[in-house]
Amino acid sequence: MNQSQVPLPMDAMQEFRIIINNYSAEYGQTSGGVVTLATRSGTNEYHGSLFEYMQNEGLDARNVFAATRPKNRQHQFGGTFGGPIRKNKTHFFTSYERTQQVNGATAIQTVPSLLQKQGDFSRTLTAAGHAIPIYDPATTSGNTRQAFAGNLIPASRIDSGARSIAGYWPDPNQPGTVTGANNYSQNTRPFANRNIILGRVDHQFNDRNQLMGRYFFADRTSGASSAQESNQKTHNLFGSWTRSFRPNLIQEFRLGLVRRDFYQGERQPHYSQSGS
Repeated sequence: MNQSQVPLPMDAMQEFRIIINNYSAEYGQTSGGVVTLATRSGTNEYHGSLFEYMQNEGLDARNVFAATRPKNRQHQFGGTFGGPIRKNKTHFFTSYERTQQVNGATAIQTVPSLLQKQGDFSRTLTAAGHAIPIYDPATTSGNTRQAFAGNLIPASRIDSGARSIAGYWPDPNQPGTVTGANNYSQNTRPFANRNIILGRVDHQFNDRNQLMGRYFFADRTSGASSAQESNQKTHNLFGSWTRSFRPNLIQEFRLGLVRRDFYQGERQPHYSQSGS
């Protein structure tokens, strides 16, 4: 499966290329396109940068179906620093980026009405406004079960387990449709936190031999609720040796290692949700 291995921060990017056809053999198989990214390197002068991007729901409009504006916050900040270790020979470059994001949205759902939780389906109608028969599973008439009178399930016939489960459903907060659908709205709070660390060292032995080493680390935690989360850690170690034999003959040797760790399950206590 073709996918991005390194989500490179913009301030750490030297250049990028988009290749949509006539791929060379080094890119292998792909069905859409190839995007290549090149990291920046240090120079003979010390240079650094800082950046901050912020977004807040205070400037957003309220969804017409929502009682309040959902959380919509994003903080993206970081910086870069690079320079010489030994001028004209060895240089370094480092980058850090932190993203804290809560993109709330209004979800319209269907939940049991207060009457349905009590076994009263007399007002459960079709789109045409007709009653929907509720059949008694304990009775039969030929191959057809008998409907409860008035679509009312007696309290004695409601299972205690089902009654307990019904208590976990939230009560409707919207009028809904004739059929009772879309009677509940809720502001969801999916979140995503990410750290990206990058370090690179370049060394030039002479005019014909250059060596480069780079380490990349990304830690991303995301979830659709405060109880569940998924975490992905990516380690990328890369090195290259470039040798020029003559102006029209260059040899490049590359070696890379990628490791990814995944976790999905209950929210871990050592992570904190941003924007709360």
